[in-house]
Amino acid sequence: MRIRVMLLLLALTSIAGSSVGAGAAPTSCAAGPNFDSSRPSVPTLENSHSCLGGASASSRAPAGRRPAIAPEPHPGYHHMGTQTTGYTSQGIYGALNVVDPAIEHLNGYNTFLANRILVKSCDQASWLEIGWAEVDWRPNAQYIYSFNTVLQQWQFFGQYPVSSGSRIWVTLISVGNNVWEARLWWNGAWQTLVSVTLPSGVGCGNEDYVEVYNVEPQVPGHFPFPLIAVGDGSSTGMNLLSPGNSWISWDVPSSENNDDGTGGIKTTWNGRYYSFTVTETNRPPRMVFNVSPSVGQVNSTSFSIVNSWVDDPDGNKITYQVFWGDGTHTAVFTGTYSDIAWSHKYSTTGYKTISITATDYWYGGTTNSARQVRVCTLVANGQCVVA
Repeated sequence: MRIRVMLLLLALTSIAGSSVGAGAAPTSCAAGPNFDSSRPSVPTLENSHSCLGGASASSRAPAGRRPAIAPEPHPGYHHMGTQTTGYTSQGIYGALNVVDPAIEHLNGYNTFLANRILVKSCDQASWLEIGWAEVDWRPNAQYIYSFNTVLQQWQFFGQYPVSSGSRIWVTLISVGNNVWEARLWWNGAWQTLVSVTLPSGVGCGNEDYVEVYNVEPQVPGHFPFPLIAVGDGSSTGMNLLSPGNSWISWDVPSSENNDDGTGGIKTTWNGRYYSFTVTETNRPPRMVFNVSPSVGQVNSTSFSIVNSWVDDPDGNKITYQVFWGDGTHTAVFTGTYSDIAWSHKYSTTGYKTISITATDYWYGGTTNSARQVRVCTLVANGQCVVA
């Protein structure tokens, strides 16, 4: 959500003295690789094992992200999924499916992909979230994480290892007196990872989103990631805890973010709003290609590429090269957009195929286009007189 970024720019708050506890996780909470992808027992106020502490905070507050001051979607930041409209819950629980988003870990860009559930206040100033994420300021892996507006800091729970193909079950639940807990189903039990006191009114908004942030110059706002499935495909894949403290399927009035505005990131609903998928396809470069004239004279006519251009619909860096059909070619151009304006004379007669190949420099994907011209010994009024 947009306001998060402004809070992330604040100074880091020390974990010591916060409501989430400190120190190493208790021995009874040692996780190991035994995540359980089967449907868990329904979360209740009592059926969770306390595993407070043991989180590693973000080594730095990701800086340079300011989507809160720009409309959404916009280059650099997108969130895809749903949030309730006018419905106050006492909690959320459901399944999230982990993939390897293959983000580039380049120092200083703070690229991340997060798939999470979130409860927030009506004014969006206070919230708690839990899910999984891959971030470029940590080693190349996926992590269980949480974030809340008391701590104002990402927390990563590396003792619960996940990887592509894992299905995790998570919940956010109000346990009374404005205390909210973030829990993870692990080793056959609900593990409470975070317990935090939030202002009254949290639960006024509920979110289930895949968030993408990327401001690398070569691919602003985009990197192709595999399909991410939210929920377990059933009508109970994502649930809300009603004001009467009964779990219901998430099919209450909600708003949707379905597309990032460029056609790259897509959301497909399997059931509103309890099951959906999100993916970004890497689209190949676009090209407009024209040649003039179509007939010319050997050693005399300049065949020109006119009113032509190439770019990438995702804003990625591209390369292109022109091949003249006689064994020669231009140099390789590298950039994000280019008008194509080259000309060439032929020293032999015959039909020549002029082609352009444009390639996505970072993620592959190639576009080819070709035009045929005729080179003659003698040309009159645009017609080949002597071949």
